[in-house]
Amino acid sequence: MAEGRPGAVSAASRTAWAARVAGLALGLHLSAQGQAIQQDCVRAAARHHGVSARVLQAVAWHESRWTADAVGVNANGTTDLGAFQINSIHLPELQRHGIGRDELLDPCLAAYVGAWHLARQIRSLGNTWAAVGAYHSRTPSRQRWYANQIAGILMQWRALPPGPLPYPAEGTTPPSVR
Repeated sequence: MAEGRPGAVSAASRTAWAARVAGLALGLHLSAQGQAIQQDCVRAAARHHGVSARVLQAVAWHESRWTADAVGVNANGTTDLGAFQINSIHLPELQRHGIGRDELLDPCLAAYVGAWHLARQIRSLGNTWAAVGAYHSRTPSRQRWYANQIAGILMQWRALPPGPLPYPAEGTTPPSVR
């Protein structure tokens, strides 16, 4: 895939990629809340887009508790879709590559889109907590809040050593949800 675009590939490559994603999706299991994401998909997506698998796992945990069919409605009228809660604001760009609302509910495909979105933030802001926070928002106070949430999860999982969060609590703002 071309840098910066989730589906910039030839038709043959797209078909091969879709077959690979579909093959991975066959291994998914159902949870009581809906389809649970398969960690192999998350690791493969992270590797493909050059992002940390643990950060990507923490994003999915924070966003949906790994629930593939999660849908969130935001105060601004947008919706967040799938395990990685990809905001509907990205649908016009994603639809140019054959990815719509329903596809974002596919846990494997959502992992690739989530990794693509995180990779875009890292390319823009560097491999920093600001980039992790920008997965959620480019608004600085919300960006800092989100980065702290992900860092906290990683500390709970012992993927990061215990210590202070990346940003002081003051100056962070949680999101508004309907």
